[in-house]
Amino acid sequence: MDSLVVTDPMATAVATATERFGATATDSPEALLSAGVDGVVIAAATDAHPDLILAAVRAGIPVFREKPVARGVEDSLEVLRAVEGSGVEVHIGYNRRFDAGFAAARRTVLSGELGDLHTVRSTALDPAPPPPAYVAVSGGIFRDCGVHDFDIVRWVTGREVVEVYAAVAKAGTVFMEGFHYLFHPVTRRLHEPLDSGELGDLRHVETTVAMPAPPDDDVRWQLPWADGALMDLGCYSLHARRMLAPWAGGAPRLVAARGGEKARAAGVDEWLDADLEFPGGATGSARCHMAHHTWQMSCRVVGSRGDATAVNFVQPHLDDRVVVRTAAGERTEELGRRSSYTYQLEAFAAHLRRGTPLTLDAADALTTMRLIDDCYRAAGFPVRPRTVLPTTA
Repeated sequence: MDSLVVTDPMATAVATATERFGATATDSPEALLSAGVDGVVIAAATDAHPDLILAAVRAGIPVFREKPVARGVEDSLEVLRAVEGSGVEVHIGYNRRFDAGFAAARRTVLSGELGDLHTVRSTALDPAPPPPAYVAVSGGIFRDCGVHDFDIVRWVTGREVVEVYAAVAKAGTVFMEGFHYLFHPVTRRLHEPLDSGELGDLRHVETTVAMPAPPDDDVRWQLPWADGALMDLGCYSLHARRMLAPWAGGAPRLVAARGGEKARAAGVDEWLDADLEFPGGATGSARCHMAHHTWQMSCRVVGSRGDATAVNFVQPHLDDRVVVRTAAGERTEELGRRSSYTYQLEAFAAHLRRGTPLTLDAADALTTMRLIDDCYRAAGFPVRPRTVLPTTA
């Protein structure tokens, strides 16, 4: 390469390229295209791809561009129509096709060495989310990240995917929200004294889910990511309360809520307390705090004859104790420190294999979300934004 010419709306990006690579800076894409370059590399956000590609094609300059072509089919077709017959080379940045491992997999499949192809799995996981400003113009996770998997499955197998929707419709879609605590023996044991009548009638419930503060730049403090103490922690308190409906005459209703805002994070709750009431007259408090002095994740149910406490119902692998107190005395039971996530995945597998019922379906998730929104409104916070991303459907 004899020379490098760059342009970018972010001056810092241009400065970095000129300093690091000795590039020549221009003030616009038009200036770059008229600078006598032999090819153009487009590494802009998804929003900018179509216009930049079309500009380069009109200038007759070959293009290497980052995927995807555009946000949607219509914009992609417009680019395709412009490229066809133009004589201009346009290369899409699906880098996995040039990886030795993927190339070897393709050769193995196409040569017939594997026999009849049965299953292909492709997984892409980043270690941390990108900045919200990037996400907002990326086109969403499927277009910006999953698109690599869609492409490589087609390329490695040498086949087009034609039955994805039909297969989902035939199999039936399974939805399960990840309230893992519900499947651990600790939670089941907490319910049993109510079911047996040992604790008498349910009178009161107290749940506290609190943790020391994560760093200020942690995603859990970001309103655009729909986070905050209630979303990250308090959801467990509210859900655990809802699961007591069989012994409380029905689902709880919100009576009042109050909370405190995280400093320098407008609209993000650092802590939130909610007061609830059941149809049968039992009351309850649900507390969450994401800048607490220590970890605390307890659930206490109080009946007319005694009470029972799960010392750590959210993380029973760390503390599996359930303490039961009645007129007969006090006892502490240890229910095992096997991960609640393992129990949850086993329940999911049992549903897929044997049709074992799941309680955490889409309707349950919606009910919990409505209660969360009610808490935010009552405490003077905005409900969490639906999304900061453009619609990708």
